[in-house]
Amino acid sequence: KTEQGKCPVCNQNTTAIQGSNGEVIIPCESDGCSGKGEIGSECEQCGSRIPSRVICSNCGSNTPVGSHFGRVEAW
Repeated sequence: KTEQGKCPVCNQNTTAIQGSNGEVIIPCESDGCSGKGEIGSECEQCGSRIPSRVICSNCGSNTPVGSHFGRVEAW
């Protein structure tokens, strides 16, 4: 089962996806590249390093990918 990442600031779905064995895949941020890869590895398409932070398309926050998964609301 995969889990869609959620922004820890605004709770919007992000581009990060966590696979069933715990690997986190995010899209490459290089201009014109549509590849993706595991954080800290190289993009499968262009070879650029995959970042470990994600910028939320909704609120613009720049947060570590790990904070996008497994959060339980404390309220």
